[in-house]
Amino acid sequence: WRCGVSKRGDMEAGYISEHGRIHPDIRELCDAFYVEERHVEKLNELMKERTETWDEDLKKLREVMEKARSPCGMLVTKMKEIEDGTFVAINRDKRMKYLVEKFKLDKTAETSISDILARCSKEKQEEYYYDLERHFECSGKPSATAMMIMKKMANGEPLGPPGRPGKGSYLERLQNEKEGKDKPRGGGGGDDRRGGGDRDTRGGGGGDRRDRERSRGRDDRRGGDDRDRRGY
Repeated sequence: WRCGVSKRGDMEAGYISEHGRIHPDIRELCDAFYVEERHVEKLNELMKERTETWDEDLKKLREVMEKARSPCGMLVTKMKEIEDGTFVAINRDKRMKYLVEKFKLDKTAETSISDILARCSKEKQEEYYYDLERHFECSGKPSATAMMIMKKMANGEPLGPPGRPGKGSYLERLQNEKEGKDKPRGGGGGDDRRGGGDRDTRGGGGGDRRDRERSRGRDDRRGGDDRDRRGY
């Protein structure tokens, strides 16, 4: 049987294959972590109902089991989530995508938060999505902040108000951009003033020359008058 088969009839007919009663993908995953056979069989049964997300689910199970101190214990926990309908391999909620893109959350933060949100009620999810954005806006390291507040989320506690905007935070960057736009452009004005001063200086020099020329003109006229009088 190949994963991704969507028709239940085809799935039931093909689940028991030449590989045996346990699907080879399930067997490969469980053998990698020495999972007890009873858990292998249970996972095999649970995954019959998850053909649409087969690859994503097994990839997520492998990731969390690799990080767990007890891989088998982690598998048992995740199988309980599958039974309860709270197991989510990939969070497709648009609100989560918005947070990841806006604050450049790393994969660990995204996955950890998604796991917790999947177990929350709709009302609690709404509260946490709103509060997470407020906290991330004030943090210079949103992914690290996510890991710090996860314990509160796991316990269903309110996150409380965020602190003051930290260095490099989203809000600080917005404030710096706003201040940059509000500042007057001083370079052009200064050049104009200097240009005006230069024009005044140049104009003053021209005035001095004109004054000297007028003075010489008056001297020439007086000299002509004196010569006229002597001629009489």
